[in-house]
Amino acid sequence: MRALSFNSHGSTLMGTMFIAEGDKLNPTLLLLHGFPGNETNFDIAHAARRAGWNVLVFHFRGIAGSEGEFSWANAIEDSKSAVEFLRSETCKEEYKVDAKRLVVAGHSMGGFLSFMTTANDDKLKHAGFLAGFNYGLFGSFVHENQDAKDLTLQSLVNSVQFIRGKSAQELLDDMVTNQNEWNLLNYLPQ
Repeated sequence: MRALSFNSHGSTLMGTMFIAEGDKLNPTLLLLHGFPGNETNFDIAHAARRAGWNVLVFHFRGIAGSEGEFSWANAIEDSKSAVEFLRSETCKEEYKVDAKRLVVAGHSMGGFLSFMTTANDDKLKHAGFLAGFNYGLFGSFVHENQDAKDLTLQSLVNSVQFIRGKSAQELLDDMVTNQNEWNLLNYLPQ
């Protein structure tokens, strides 16, 4: 395991690279964690490393020492930046990353981000969705259901203590505003 950092839209993001044994280039998993304060999936990272994969786990803007402010849109951008970082010469030389064999997977929020990232990158062919969350579909649901909106807002209020960035209300509003763009069902062909 090696601590590392990379840049996303002017902010330094903190992460950990789990490096598989051996001297050859290895397939690499970008493992995206759930909403801050929830699962980080280091157990999966260790298992994948033991199976011969490199694994990058990082913190999005505004979380756990990463610079900037957290938002759903920034997390989407940060996931794309992580893929670009994994394709860099630095990753090839320092971490033995085979940029032609990248997989993006994630839990909950990370599952959403893995599909959004993969659907918008023709070079990525595989994604993992571990109890993933569809922010767009959920945004359309809460838009039409005040009770669900109130429950979601309370849940977000309890979670925003782990982030630096948008308020619970702003995060909820973003889901509603972007319900079409962020609905993963719209990306099924990709």
